[in-house]
Amino acid sequence: MELFDLVILFFIFPCTTSIVADNFDSPVAQTMYGIIVLAVTACNIWMYVELKRINKGKSVEADFSILDGRGMFDVAGKVIGLILTLTIFPPAMMW
Repeated sequence: MELFDLVILFFIFPCTTSIVADNFDSPVAQTMYGIIVLAVTACNIWMYVELKRINKGKSVEADFSILDGRGMFDVAGKVIGLILTLTIFPPAMMW
């Protein structure tokens, strides 16, 4: 999975960002960007889950868990942005 993370962050994400910069109002470009953003978020969630598993259930950081309310609010906002991008407002994924 680490290789997948590196490929997304250093190859696919910059290419998608430049495509979106050239075609800002394109729903296809914004949807590609949204899918990449959600993939990076999923990798981060997976990383925190694995770190918690390796540490035998202890929290990685005492005050932060990506699966708490703040983390789920972040994921929900990204999903809502992707839905808006697909339906009525293409630039919603950038907000």
